[in-house]
Amino acid sequence: MNNRFLSSLTDKQTLNLFAKFFLVSMLILATVCLVLFKLASFDLWLHLKTGQLVLNQGFPKTDPFSYTIKNSGWIAHEWLFGLIFYSLYQVVGSVGLVLIKVKLVLAIIAGVYFSNEQSRRNFWISMPLLFVAILASRFRLLLRPHLFSFLFLALYYLAYRRWREGQRKWLLLFPLIMVFWSNIHAGSVFGLVFLALVFLGELILSFISWGPEQALERGKLVQWLLISLLTGAAALINPYGYHTLLLPFTLRSMQDIPLLKLVEWLPFPLSGHYLLYGYFALVSLWLFVRVKKLSPVAILLYGFYAVLLLSARRGVPYWAFLTIPFIEDSFQGLSVRKIADSPWRIFFVTQVVGLAMVIISLVIVIRPHPIYRFGWGVRYDKIPRKAADFVIRENIRGRMFNSYKLGGYLIWRLSPERKVFLDGRASLYQDLFRRRSAYNVEQMIDYYGADYLIVDYQEKMPFSLEYEPEPKKWALVFWDDAARVYLKRIPRFRRLIDRYEYRVVKPTDNGLSFLWRHKDNLREIELEIRRATEGSEYNLRARIFSAGLSFVKKDTAAAETLFNSILKRKPDPTILFSMATLLHRLKL
Repeated sequence: MNNRFLSSLTDKQTLNLFAKFFLVSMLILATVCLVLFKLASFDLWLHLKTGQLVLNQGFPKTDPFSYTIKNSGWIAHEWLFGLIFYSLYQVVGSVGLVLIKVKLVLAIIAGVYFSNEQSRRNFWISMPLLFVAILASRFRLLLRPHLFSFLFLALYYLAYRRWREGQRKWLLLFPLIMVFWSNIHAGSVFGLVFLALVFLGELILSFISWGPEQALERGKLVQWLLISLLTGAAALINPYGYHTLLLPFTLRSMQDIPLLKLVEWLPFPLSGHYLLYGYFALVSLWLFVRVKKLSPVAILLYGFYAVLLLSARRGVPYWAFLTIPFIEDSFQGLSVRKIADSPWRIFFVTQVVGLAMVIISLVIVIRPHPIYRFGWGVRYDKIPRKAADFVIRENIRGRMFNSYKLGGYLIWRLSPERKVFLDGRASLYQDLFRRRSAYNVEQMIDYYGADYLIVDYQEKMPFSLEYEPEPKKWALVFWDDAARVYLKRIPRFRRLIDRYEYRVVKPTDNGLSFLWRHKDNLREIELEIRRATEGSEYNLRARIFSAGLSFVKKDTAAAETLFNSILKRKPDPTILFSMATLLHRLKL
């Protein structure tokens, strides 16, 4: 019995199967490590609120959330995403949403892998390629509607390959997916581009012999043309018709508006992204050398995804994931038999590659990051939860001015009783951005007659207020790491200002100048810092200020204890910068 068991371990087929199982397991583990991070996207909350709105009132035609656009037309093109995830949120909460996001990413990986027969033939190449795609795309693997565009394009290629192999029933998948896609994400227009490029590639192949595939019969080309037309009609089955398909072009054209340079619509600069562009150059060069192994369809699709990558950073995942089948195709005629012929060599290489993927993932996860914090739930140190609580509890009313990034969450918490100044739906605020190019932030606040401010600490953003506003006009009444709340000095806010105003402590003062300006009033400083600390558990800035106060009072032991407690909470780089500024000021 023992001899039979030992001999089975050295059997080539058994060891090969074990090696594949191990590598897949390590890829899944590495993926979970990289994409299991807390919810930190402000736009997610806008999607959830939209889903709630659709559920309770039907499809919106005009905007109900902002007072600066005065009920202008609104194409809620991602309404189905909002409806689905709002309903899920009611059942599974924020923890469940994070886990669902992880499953979505794993589904994308599976869709890419099974979309090409070569994936199984070149298994040892496919696994590392998928891992690299996860690394390159991690910054976009947020719980947002574009995840479905990655998944649906992978399924489109899978359906195309199966249809080309003679399985005609897969054609039905194209219009069926499109009905959902056009109501979930405006990336559905890429599905129509996919269909057009496949048709063009197959048409080219019918005239020119190229690559390993045979030209299709004319009848199959007609089939593809008809299903493409049907899918185009399916794309119009949404509450806003063809306007949904035009939205990506609208957003792209807005890049010419001063100050409205949406970061995700700009390409990554070469500086600081040498690995990404180096990988892109290496893959492109390899495919150029092996171009005879690619079909015209593969060449056209690769070119399309490459254009997406080079034109906008949001295009990186399309290229990283969806070109993997073409890379696999390019290895036709090559083999890894020198490794595959030795079962123990397979075992060793698999162990090294699998463990390397997990170790790289763990190293990335351990490093503090301002957005991607490993875990589940919500990053409330980045979300203005406590600021919204304060506004609701104290029944603060009037016109709000808010920072651009905070708008989505403030809509979730404060609408419909309160309307925001702006949010992440940039296409609705073109006039606002044009006006901002002529006025500074405080002039915009006066122009729109704001009564209270909810602002973050973000620098170099068109509507950010990284400094303290004019103290004669505004009183700081709440602050933590996520946001600050200011009230205008008008009679109806006098009671709140008398009770909550921070008269000495200034959260934007990283150098703690107020400590030296008010050395004779340390007791008031201590009370204000304590109030800020007790008012929000997400206030590491207040703890840093408390440590600075301890140093001024010559209580170094208390200061060191506070610094150690801050570091244990793995603060993001902005908080670490505040600590470094304080230590430099204290010459420590």
